[in-house]
Amino acid sequence: MNLCNKKCQKNNSCIYKQCPYNLFKSINTNIINKNNYSGPLVNTFIGSFNYPNVNMSVIANYKKDFNDIDDVTEWKNKKLNINDILLRRIHAINSSKQNNVKSVKTNDQKSLRTFNINKPINKNKKYEIEKQCINNSLLVKNSFEIDKIQNKDFMQNIQLLSLSNKNIEGEINFSSRIQSKIQFDSYTKPFGPKVNLKNFSIEENVHVPTVVDKIINDDLNANEALIKLNKKNFDSYYLTKIFSTGNLGKNKRIVPTKWSITAVDDSLSIQNLKNIKQFDIGNDYMIYTDNYLGNHYIILFMPNQFSYQLNEIMIDNTMDLFDSHLKKVREINLNYNYDYENFYGRKNYATNTAGAYYAARYSISQKLMELKRQYKVAIFRFISNEYYVPLGVWVVREGILKTLQTKPIIFQDEELVKNYILQLSKKKYRVNINNIFKESKIFNEKEEQKNILLFT
Repeated sequence: MNLCNKKCQKNNSCIYKQCPYNLFKSINTNIINKNNYSGPLVNTFIGSFNYPNVNMSVIANYKKDFNDIDDVTEWKNKKLNINDILLRRIHAINSSKQNNVKSVKTNDQKSLRTFNINKPINKNKKYEIEKQCINNSLLVKNSFEIDKIQNKDFMQNIQLLSLSNKNIEGEINFSSRIQSKIQFDSYTKPFGPKVNLKNFSIEENVHVPTVVDKIINDDLNANEALIKLNKKNFDSYYLTKIFSTGNLGKNKRIVPTKWSITAVDDSLSIQNLKNIKQFDIGNDYMIYTDNYLGNHYIILFMPNQFSYQLNEIMIDNTMDLFDSHLKKVREINLNYNYDYENFYGRKNYATNTAGAYYAARYSISQKLMELKRQYKVAIFRFISNEYYVPLGVWVVREGILKTLQTKPIIFQDEELVKNYILQLSKKKYRVNINNIFKESKIFNEKEEQKNILLFT
């Protein structure tokens, strides 16, 4: 990916439709001089730099005209382009405060348990409960709703904010001047203005779903809790949020958001794969093709026991590659990375494709659960110049899901499939990926591997 940088600003030579850094000019400059904020709080974020003393952030929405500045599903449904997304994210104020990840202890979670006081109880008992809640700055009402919170304990408020299943109103006091900058990361969504946080409060009821309240207080490890909540249709974005802020597990701990994203994708896909590896093997070769935000996908399902490989190929679709002398399109040099796992999975981290590997595998596992068949799966991700700033691994997760919703092309022969992909890559993306077929593990698995299921 040819990332945007600020060098072009010196001579106004930006090649993109709209410079992502200049987007900040659309922010009301009054925000720069403010020392507090009142409005929607949309998310939390746990940094990884200087671990275990990390920045813990509250993400606020300064542009109240946008009610979807943190909702990637809405972005996909609305077919927003990169500039549309950046116009939302530059208004996501990242207010942070340094804290130690050990600031959450198992016993702390008791103060987050909600109480249903609909049942008749004696006045003394009810008084004791209310007194306990007030002492913890948590006045709890019916239906698992937490009333207006005056709690000044930063970490507890971070946890409560993450548990909410909707945006909530709050107030933030800053301890520094707001820095007008945009922050990119390959794992997470971009952030807008950055500022040091002094304290913040939640100014309305925080609704914690009943099933979540129960599970976070059950004697479950984090992985068991994630799986249970996922079965209750809580998506990976919500699970990442509550996992990173130390709400899950017997020994609850804060986990940096970028690590949490991969951990959740990994845990949920491994759970799916336990079932998938018991399914019958599919019959046909299937190819799915589509694109999302400058990432183009060819996804190949092959009838065999499960194995998986993600190939990432860098392409430059801004160059004029037509050779007037030879009267044909020149092929660009192949620049790619890949990671692979066989039927038994992998024991080490996928260093070449990193978080994208696990995000893609989770989306693949969801499709295989739907099909109730197992295949070996090869993904070809062509990363074009259109994807000029990193938006986070959610782009891969959603792009794969979008691609798998298309109608597949069916083949009966592996050589025909390979030739189709080879020709499509040359014609559409101007790269010869023949070396991937020659070098990649998934296309050169030993024949006897086909019989693994007979012995498992």
